Amino acid sequence: MPEVTKHAAKRIKQRLGLPMRGAEKTARLAMEKGLRHGDTTGYLRRYMDALYLRHRVADNMRIWNGNAYLFAGDVLITVFPLPPRMRKEAEKQIKRRGR
Repeated sequence: MPEVTKHAAKRIKQRLGLPMRGAEKTARLAMEKGLRHGDTTGYLRRYMDALYLRHRVADNMRIWNGNAYLFAGDVLITVFPLPPRMRKEAEKQIKRRGR
């Protein structure tokens, strides 16, 4: 089960509107069901590359439920909402992967 930093819990509350106590469940679901960086293609992959280059600590990124979750190993660092164009593409790629 992934750990959640205080910063990540704060960002989940701020950006997703979820209570802090739901941060661990959200992180677990993102880790289990999320689209991995290696599974992405096209401009969604380039977007994730840019996120990695901006936050070099994040070695495990997932896209789930319209958000990008940045993990360092099993520790959730932060969460970013995807731009609307990326959300549609992420949903298409998740369906294609059968997740």
